[in-house]
Amino acid sequence: MRGLWDERGAETVELIAGLPLLFLFVLVGWQLLAVGYTAMVASAAARECARQEAVGASGVAAAQRVIGAWAPGAQVQPLGGGDARGCRVTLRPPQVPLPFRLHERIQLPPVVVTAWMRWERRSGW
Repeated sequence: MRGLWDERGAETVELIAGLPLLFLFVLVGWQLLAVGYTAMVASAAARECARQEAVGASGVAAAQRVIGAWAPGAQVQPLGGGDARGCRVTLRPPQVPLPFRLHERIQLPPVVVTAWMRWERRSGW
């Protein structure tokens, strides 16, 4: 005769209850990686844009080459004045699909990075 506190099958129930939580943690971790990589891409694009603007070339085109297809709809704004040239890059990180279409209700803030470089004046200009 089995007792009232028979624990057969408890591990299965705990596994079934814990898997959705584990899956959610993996998705949140993946989203954090996507945001971090977006920040790295935005930083590299802003630096390259500022570098090209500092020597008199098109910084927007350089930033778009760095960004590539990672963040469609990126905004690149050249800045300048005085002895410095800069660039502000705004990217929206991609969203990881969440269960129950939660990713459609959650809007991640954009990643905004500004970089400045000293304007390199060339002789004869």
